[in-house]
Amino acid sequence: TGPARAPLPALQTPTHTKGGPRMTTVFLDTETLGLDRMAPIWEFAAIRIEDDGTESAREHFQIQHRFTAWLHEFKRSAPEFAADYEARYNRLTAVGEKTASDRIAAIVKEATIAGSNPSFDMERLAILLRRNGVDEPGWHYRPLDVPTLAVGWLGGVSGMPPKPWKSDTISRLAGVDPADYARHTALGDVEWTLALYRRV
Repeated sequence: TGPARAPLPALQTPTHTKGGPRMTTVFLDTETLGLDRMAPIWEFAAIRIEDDGTESAREHFQIQHRFTAWLHEFKRSAPEFAADYEARYNRLTAVGEKTASDRIAAIVKEATIAGSNPSFDMERLAILLRRNGVDEPGWHYRPLDVPTLAVGWLGGVSGMPPKPWKSDTISRLAGVDPADYARHTALGDVEWTLALYRRV
């Protein structure tokens, strides 16, 4: 037998750090005029869930933008999404970029960002925020992709699902029907990803 091992040190109670063990999470989504990173964000929604699981804040608004350079290509490449934009966007009630940026910065502060492919939204939000004087969004650098988390959960309870891992299919396999939510609207997608997260 080898020499006796020194006992492991006792675990220390973690301090509260941004996105750390006590993890405040913001589920968010944007709707944009296309996939280009510079395409305008026209709708934003977010729900902030604190460390204890309670909802502490919610945002949902449309954002004023210049659409002329983007709308024609958007109609060509994504006609269903373009039709939704034309049906729902209201420039009279949409907020200006500066107001939107301030409200976004407030709700994401010191939080982990979650959603379906949240890095897509974070990149575009960071551009919007920087353009309006918010150089550091203040969110945690590592986002949480909820459908990917659900794939791992399914692998643990019933075996890995077959590829390709489409988010709607993964959600249904996990017991959350995406048809119960207003998918591909900002708030609908936030509510769906939050429900899927709570499921898994």
